[in-house]
Amino acid sequence: MAISDNQKIDYLFKKVGLGSTKTDTVFNKLAANESIPSPLLIRGDTIWAASGTIPSVKPAVTTDAVLIRTAIETTEDITATGNRTWKTGIIDWIPTEFGSTYLVNVYIHTAGDAANAEDISNKVFTTGSGNNDEWFFDYQSGVLNFIGDNLPNGISFVGKSVYISGATYAGAKGVASAAISQDISALQAQVASILTNTDPAALDSLTEIVNAFQAADGTFATSTELADINTAIRSDLALSVSDITGQITTLETTLRSDLSLPVANYPVSQNWIADGATTLYTLNYPPANADAIDVYVNDVLQRPGGVYALQGLSTLQFLEVPPSGYDIYVKFRTSMTTAIGIPNNSVEARHLNLVYTSTQHVNNDLTTVYTIPIGHTVHSVFVIIQGLIIPPSQYTIAGSTLTLNAAPANPSTVDIRYLPI
Repeated sequence: MAISDNQKIDYLFKKVGLGSTKTDTVFNKLAANESIPSPLLIRGDTIWAASGTIPSVKPAVTTDAVLIRTAIETTEDITATGNRTWKTGIIDWIPTEFGSTYLVNVYIHTAGDAANAEDISNKVFTTGSGNNDEWFFDYQSGVLNFIGDNLPNGISFVGKSVYISGATYAGAKGVASAAISQDISALQAQVASILTNTDPAALDSLTEIVNAFQAADGTFATSTELADINTAIRSDLALSVSDITGQITTLETTLRSDLSLPVANYPVSQNWIADGATTLYTLNYPPANADAIDVYVNDVLQRPGGVYALQGLSTLQFLEVPPSGYDIYVKFRTSMTTAIGIPNNSVEARHLNLVYTSTQHVNNDLTTVYTIPIGHTVHSVFVIIQGLIIPPSQYTIAGSTLTLNAAPANPSTVDIRYLPI
């Protein structure tokens, strides 16, 4: 025997209307009583990317993914039979597929008085009052239809509107949005790891450096002697850094001269607006590899290999089509586009190939003048007499001559150590 039309219609109503599995006839189980979900397929561009964060019980207040809707006044559809169909003008209502508490509440109340609409005396129920006056709400389109043979029993629609209370989806949509969300989560985890696993250098102050040096060579100086000259050493080091900065500036000028083009002539960035179909974009400057560029989609940084790759050296290829209207921004990170300014604490001795030298002398109680390499000042030379560093105020330097204010006692070992210049 063929399936009856009533059975077919009941199946479609439960499947299409409520996303539920038909398990019995309409005479034994109404659509609202079916409990097994059977959701319809949704297109990739309308996928609720954050649907996994929608709780099974409707929250009391709005969240990132759930927007609470209270007493939304609808508009009558004048193309339908009078008072049969009412439109909210809002899509993406969260259906009971996520939980029974998402079933919308329907009220019939005075037009323009949403504040007083949510009263039990104004409420009409989805199964009706027993007078074949049920209603059906389309959660995707936000349209209410009194689907029974009759309008709600004993209710006049004169001067009244239908009000809907429930929740709508407020999160991101689309497959690309889901991937971006995953990238953001991964980035947040990496940042959290960095913040909780910092390892400050053991020698992070001049005092600790001096203490470590003293521990390595106890004959260098005593703690009291080091404390006495601490200020002078700090001054020396500060001026040495200034000298180093000058060398860096000279090196930078030389490097720029060696380059055939100034930095300004190399591309810094490119951007496009996605058309919903294109996956290949031509780059003005060929990067060394996919890690040599930063690719942003709607200001969200993408991961090489997960969202995009390089085709050849001059074509950016998205592995998924960026949605229409999305902003695509490429930042080139090659050495050609490095910022002119050098970040603080980014230059270390190993980068500069510094050379430290010294000369040693045995004083005869008469000598005050010593020959040193040209180019030094009192701030780039340490003078150590009998293992003790003397301050710069006790000697002068002119050209290649270092002169002590007074001759050391005889015999004395004079050790002159030169900082790089």
